[in-house]
Amino acid sequence: GGAADVCATGNINSTGLAGELRAYGSDSVASTNLALRAIQLPPGQFGFFVGSREVGPPFPVAGSSGAICLRGSIGRYLGPGEVQSSGPAGTFAIDLDPTALLTGAGPVPAVANETWFFQAWHRDVDLVGSPTSQFTNALGVLFTP
Repeated sequence: GGAADVCATGNINSTGLAGELRAYGSDSVASTNLALRAIQLPPGQFGFFVGSREVGPPFPVAGSSGAICLRGSIGRYLGPGEVQSSGPAGTFAIDLDPTALLTGAGPVPAVANETWFFQAWHRDVDLVGSPTSQFTNALGVLFTP
């Protein structure tokens, strides 16, 4: 089990740093104690998490300064309380439910020995102050029994 950085986009946001995604808690499919936290984000910007069973090299996103590493059926965590502001600290987080991980086709349970991949998307401003968006690195979480 565990979480591992599987795709660094290398993109720097308006803070001068690249946003980072970290996982905390248990990677057991039987636990409800797994959280994702995005850090080093521009303060006061909105964002949300995305997840998928597939990952690839960074791929530029039209209209964004960022790159997505997820592939396949991508779930977007857009439910109540899931779209968040990075606040003054430049961070936001969610708790994941391994029995209902999101795909583009709806929630499905994680299976032991299966890896899921996650990134955080967030608003940002570019060098001339125009609105854009970015992604954090992608994390792979290998679920355990």
